[in-house]
Amino acid sequence: MARATPANRALPDFPTCVPTGSARRFATRTDGNLRTSLLAHLAHVDQRARRIEIANLPASRRPEEGRLAQCAAQLASADAANPARMSVLLDRLVVPDDYSTLKRAAGVYALSSIPFFAGVTRWQEDTQAIFASNKSADGLSRFAAASTAAMINLTARPRDAMGIPTLTASERHQLLARHAPVLDVVTRSAADRFGAMQWRGGGFEVDTQVPAGYTRIAYTRFNGETLLQLVYTYWFPARPAAGAFDLLSGKLDGLMVRITLDSDGAPLIVDSIHACGCYQLFFPTPRLTSRPPPKPRIEWAFVPMQLPPIGDGERVAIRIASGTHYLEDIGVVEASMIGASTYALIDDDQLRSLPVGRDENLSLYGSDGIVGGSERGERFLFWPMGIASP
Repeated sequence: MARATPANRALPDFPTCVPTGSARRFATRTDGNLRTSLLAHLAHVDQRARRIEIANLPASRRPEEGRLAQCAAQLASADAANPARMSVLLDRLVVPDDYSTLKRAAGVYALSSIPFFAGVTRWQEDTQAIFASNKSADGLSRFAAASTAAMINLTARPRDAMGIPTLTASERHQLLARHAPVLDVVTRSAADRFGAMQWRGGGFEVDTQVPAGYTRIAYTRFNGETLLQLVYTYWFPARPAAGAFDLLSGKLDGLMVRITLDSDGAPLIVDSIHACGCYQLFFPTPRLTSRPPPKPRIEWAFVPMQLPPIGDGERVAIRIASGTHYLEDIGVVEASMIGASTYALIDDDQLRSLPVGRDENLSLYGSDGIVGGSERGERFLFWPMGIASP
């Protein structure tokens, strides 16, 4: 992740875009301010998650949130005052991957990955050709989130010891609204209409009468800085079958777009991925330069095209294919020239506690993070890759 100049940085490695964090954990052991910020951040995440889990309990079994918050504060203070407990906590700050070594061993991964990698290469070649082709405007529907918010200069915001900028709830919403992508959706069936998730008839479905995108703010470490990432998820009712034998078709389909902001609040890079964890694309702005893979036959950051600079008053516009909902083009448009239907922005946390009955809520996701009923036939072929459920 070496930076040549502020306007010419190397694109982060793929798939490990973020450093392992061992140096950061060492600094946390010796820096009291860093430990304090870390504990405060973990306590905030805990409080938010606990509030959601409580809401999903039956009304008669919900504990008093105030007492739980008090207990959490006491435990955090005890951890902070005990070096041994802090050491254990820091040792556990490792994000496990989602790959099964047992499945890979049983599927002879070293051999089975060869045709799989060849398939990825073919998809990348096809995608590159689509981005370079002339595309028709037939059936194109344009959507944009309503926003009059100006660019927020993050350099003027105070940051905690972890480098996370201090933002009010209003400023967070302004950031998400200001940078929300314009969607150009090729609409040829009801499956191409995105919307809000709801419970209907014993399962989760997409209400296409309410166009909506789900939002959250994440963070990444890059060149010694903590950068904000604006994450937008769009849910479609299904990926319809393209023929009699389509292993990729099924109920529900999700597209995620992530905009990483530079330290001054301007977009640094845009990437997209489907909710299944496949088809990741990277679109760096001129502030970044792509690095070639260090060796052949590894899955590297796939960059179909470079974005132009994104100025104040401009937004990223993406084109979404019919049926597959693949991202097939990207550009920049003037916000004043959009002329689109509007879509709502909804806090992504709402997906973890959706109303399913009178005073009853349920998470869209199972305990493994997978949406029930969205399984694909490809899981019977791709399990040797070690993936839980493709």
